[in-house]
Amino acid sequence: MAEVLVAAPGISRPLPLEGLVRLRPPQAAALSPFTILQALVLMLVIYVFTQMFVTAGPFMFTLEVTLRYLLWPLIVLGTCVHVSRRGMMDLLDPFSLFLPFFAIGIIASLTSMDPIGAWRDLMFWLLGAAGASVVGRQLGERLVMQMLFWAFGLAMLLSIGAALLLPGIGLTADLRAGSAAWQGVFQGKNWLGFYAAMALLAALAVPGVAQAARFAVLAASMVCLYFAHSSGAVANAALLAAFLASLAVTRRLKLSVPLQAAVVALVLTLLLIAAAVFWDQILGLAGRDATLTGRTVVWELYGQRALDYWLLGAGPGSFTHLAPATADIGLGLQGLGMIQTPHNLYIAVFGEVGIFGFCAFFGAMLYLVAVLPFRFAGRGPVVLSSFCFLVLVSGINETHQVFGLGIGVFVIILLKSALGHGEGGALVATAPAAPRAPAPETAYAASRFPAVLG
Repeated sequence: MAEVLVAAPGISRPLPLEGLVRLRPPQAAALSPFTILQALVLMLVIYVFTQMFVTAGPFMFTLEVTLRYLLWPLIVLGTCVHVSRRGMMDLLDPFSLFLPFFAIGIIASLTSMDPIGAWRDLMFWLLGAAGASVVGRQLGERLVMQMLFWAFGLAMLLSIGAALLLPGIGLTADLRAGSAAWQGVFQGKNWLGFYAAMALLAALAVPGVAQAARFAVLAASMVCLYFAHSSGAVANAALLAAFLASLAVTRRLKLSVPLQAAVVALVLTLLLIAAAVFWDQILGLAGRDATLTGRTVVWELYGQRALDYWLLGAGPGSFTHLAPATADIGLGLQGLGMIQTPHNLYIAVFGEVGIFGFCAFFGAMLYLVAVLPFRFAGRGPVVLSSFCFLVLVSGINETHQVFGLGIGVFVIILLKSALGHGEGGALVATAPAAPRAPAPETAYAASRFPAVLG
């Protein structure tokens, strides 16, 4: 009999139909100490990388620094244990897509004006990527997604509480609106908007949470988006919702993977065309001027400097914090505030690693956005693809991080590592997308084990 592959909850490895009647969903096992340790690492990463409460006073700032110093030894310990158990290839596999980008970063560092700073950024990027790989493998797909849901959901509730009860912490001046805007427990209203969009994604896409909790996080994230007065964050959230809807529809079409990816690319292209056509109206609705509150000036100056290093780049860190290659631009823009980055992810990547690094980084990101969710079934690929999309669209007006690993790239590698794994690191793989013309046997299996479909 020909082998028929099916997908079942918690079992995403391709399974032959033979013996299916004896298949049972796996029972939850007690978490091992190493799994608990990696859960602690994930909580520390979310707290440290998002810099929650860092503006709340000297004590909270000191606490954040202390936890940051605690985090790195825990990541090194986890990496060593993981490699001793599963080998180096298992560690590298989740971020193998980004290894060409990392290798180009090494080459760019050799010609950097600040080679020590460049190598420091490379070391922390690699260490953070290894930590994300270990945490994802050990916690597994279901637990990682649910921890992200609860972490960012709680952050939204804490932000609402800070804005209402502790205005000295939760509010910030909005000079454009002439009033106060919410920043919650984060550093500024734009970051609150970005993390609110992350919470919105979790509320819309993460499976296995109670409906009451889902609606509570959804409502809290929308409240934070509104009161943050961040037009960019609202636009990003709207684009994210549209992208999720396009994924949901496209995954149900009986098309090949390349055609499904082409449909998503077409949707994205149409969105860009619509934005260009209605740009003036969008600016009016957002209350922005034509310079996007000075961003276009910043983009022009940093973009011109990036072109000076178009081949190999100026080296890691040169466009994402104060560095010799761009320090004069920051000094010249003091009238706009503390400007140390181009406020654009695309310019930052191009400036640090040149045209080849640019293609390597965004090539990997586009694969995760437009191809991965159609190659595998389940919610995990949907959440990963959608989060990559959020990073790409928010990167238009914010730098995020390139080699100074931040929450964005960490979560991408974390979700990629967790795909197809259960708690404790058990390999359950990620199911291939459902067959285009399911056989009767597959339909029978699906009736016994409801499909996990994003």
